[in-house]
Amino acid sequence: MTDFEKFISEGGDTLEGAPTKNDNTEKFPCGQCAGTGNWRGGTNRNGEKKCFACRGTGFFKTDPRKLAQNRVAAKARKVKKAAAAAAAFDTANPEIAAFLKDASSWSDFAASLLAGGRKYGSLSEKQMNAAKSMMAKVAANATKKKADTPPAAEVDLTPIREMFERAFAKGHKRPTYRAEGLVISRAPDHGANAGALYVKAGEDYQGKVIGTAFSKVRDTLETTAPALTVIANDPEAAAIRYGRLTGSCACCGRELTNAESIELGIGPICRAKWF
Repeated sequence: MTDFEKFISEGGDTLEGAPTKNDNTEKFPCGQCAGTGNWRGGTNRNGEKKCFACRGTGFFKTDPRKLAQNRVAAKARKVKKAAAAAAAFDTANPEIAAFLKDASSWSDFAASLLAGGRKYGSLSEKQMNAAKSMMAKVAANATKKKADTPPAAEVDLTPIREMFERAFAKGHKRPTYRAEGLVISRAPDHGANAGALYVKAGEDYQGKVIGTAFSKVRDTLETTAPALTVIANDPEAAAIRYGRLTGSCACCGRELTNAESIELGIGPICRAKWF
């Protein structure tokens, strides 16, 4: 007699004791609730609130470590797919991609176009036309600006350049020189004009020395280039004239207090480093 037949013969009116299907599936305890199935945050003494991770069962049918590995793998596939899309856009549109990358530093619109193109691997026809129009406009403005910029003054400033390089090599990280109504300073090495010499007349910017040539700006005074020529003819003599005239050192800007320094028009330390 089977268990079911025995159950019927005994007049049972419930299914209690009836044969059940054995569940041999491996179960993995939930780490969030420690297998209790109850939410462990805040007050939950009576267990009304169930664990959100396992939905109150207290276990998972899949190893959480396997799930974590699957998430890592999915993230890696997503990153790989994004890199492939970006590479496809850059390869198919090298000029546009380079322009948008440069323009992103000052244009949110260019940044959004670049982000979209590299995310999906391409731009829509409307977006591409907008990018090309923007690139053409920037090129036209650059051409106009170049045409409006005064040419570099033809003054051989080799002695000034050599003086600054000598001072820099001897420890002056931001050397500054004053003479003939001008203030000349060396641009930092990490900037856009690394190694250039900025020229001011008082507080007014006059241009910069690139290499050994002076590049003017629109508002450069007519007296600036001749003053640079005077300095270039003899930088030390110009520094001495400045010191005797103002009572301050042309190279460090400090007041000359030592009798010998006052007589020479320049401090001994600066003279050794600059000349």
